[in-house]
Amino acid sequence: MMSLRQKKKDGKGFFRPAPFTQQYSLKTVLEKNNLGSWYGWEIEHTGTVESEDTIKAAFEFYESCKKGAVRVNHGKEEQVEKTPF
Repeated sequence: MMSLRQKKKDGKGFFRPAPFTQQYSLKTVLEKNNLGSWYGWEIEHTGTVESEDTIKAAFEFYESCKKGAVRVNHGKEEQVEKTPF
């Protein structure tokens, strides 16, 4: 993800776009070795976000996080009904 570069509009050089301007597909994949099996991630870059509204909202959220305005509540987890299978 950090190696992603885009060409500048003037064609002179490259820049690294903000991560929130990019789209990714995330899938879980079964992995295994002689010690057991587990699920890992397969992450694929699928393109650039095209919606200006989405990019604007993501940028505003990013700025809020930088300013410390976003707080995570690490309270007690909700009890979720167990799946019957």
